Amino acid sequence: MLAKSTHVFAQHGGVNLECDVYEDADSYPPDSPVFLFFHAGGLVGWAREHIPPWLVQVCYQKKWPLISADYRFLPQAKAEGLLEDISAAYYFAWTWRSDSRRVIVGGASAGFFLATLTAHHLTPKPLALLSITGISTFQHPFFSSSTLLTPKPLTDENMAPHLNMDGPIATRTAAGPTPFVLERLTSSGAKNTDYVPPKPEDEDARNGPGYSRGMLYDYYLYHNKFPVLVGSIDPGYGPVFVESGEEKKLAPGKEDWPPTVIIHGDDDYDVSMDVSEHMVNALGEERVSLFLAGGQGHLFEREWFLEDEEDAMGAVRDAVERLVAIVQGTS
Repeated sequence: MLAKSTHVFAQHGGVNLECDVYEDADSYPPDSPVFLFFHAGGLVGWAREHIPPWLVQVCYQKKWPLISADYRFLPQAKAEGLLEDISAAYYFAWTWRSDSRRVIVGGASAGFFLATLTAHHLTPKPLALLSITGISTFQHPFFSSSTLLTPKPLTDENMAPHLNMDGPIATRTAAGPTPFVLERLTSSGAKNTDYVPPKPEDEDARNGPGYSRGMLYDYYLYHNKFPVLVGSIDPGYGPVFVESGEEKKLAPGKEDWPPTVIIHGDDDYDVSMDVSEHMVNALGEERVSLFLAGGQGHLFEREWFLEDEEDAMGAVRDAVERLVAIVQGTS
C-alpha cells in the first residue's frame, strides 16, 4: 500500500527543508528510478503537497518512489539559494535507499525551471525530465515582455512586505490547489470517488489583508524582473529566433541533455506555450517531446486523475506513455 514519509533533506540558516516520499517500500524494486518533483508557485509560493493526483498514480503504478520537495522562495533566497536547495534535493533522491539511483526530475510551472537546473548544473544528469506546463528558462522573451496578469500593474509599494530582503525566508504558503493526501486514492491507486476534500479556506483570510506573496509572480513578470533574478543560474538554450538562412544548431553545451517530455496547454497566459516550443526548437525533437492540450490554460490538469475523462487528459496520458518508454528504454 502507498505510504508517505517526511524527511529533512537540508538545513540553511536554521531553516529546515523537508520532502515527502510516497512509496510502497515492501513492493518497489530497489533499482527502480526515483521521481523527484518540484511544485508550482512561481518560485514565490505553494508547497510540496501541491502535486497533481495523476502524477502520484503514475509513480505508484510504475513503482517509482515519488519525492516532492520544498525549497526556499525568491526574493530572500536568491538564485544561488534555489540552486543549493535543488542540489540537496537531487542528492537526497539519488541516494534514496541506495548508494546511487537513477532519478527522473519533473516540475509544474516554475517547478520545471528548478528541474532543468539539475540538468544544467549537476552530475550525474537526470534520467529524464518532465514539464507540466512548465518554465524551461526565464531568458525567453515572454519574461521580458511586460506581460500583465492582474487588472492593473502591481507596484513596488504594493509588494513591499514581500520584497523586504531582511524579511523571513519562506518555504511554504497555504495558497494553491487542493493538497494531495493519500485518502484521495484507493489502496489500489485508483481515484477514490468517495473522498470529499475539505472546504477551501477563504482566499483573503488565507493570504491576509492586502497583496499576497503569490502575487510576486505577477509583479516580477510585468516588471521583467525574472531574467535578472535567476540569470546567474539560468543559461537558457540559445537564441529564440534563428536568422533566415542560418543553419539551425543545437544549443551549445546541451549535447548530453536528458530526454525531456513536456505537457502544455495552447491557451496558457501565465506561461506561454512559446516557452516550451523554444525548448523543442533549441534541443531538437529527438530530445524533447511536446504534448499540447487544445484550449487549455495553465496547470489545467492540477486536480485530475488518470481515470478522468476530460479530453485534455489525452495529452497527459500520451506524455506519460512517452516518459515510460524513455525510462524503460534506458533500464
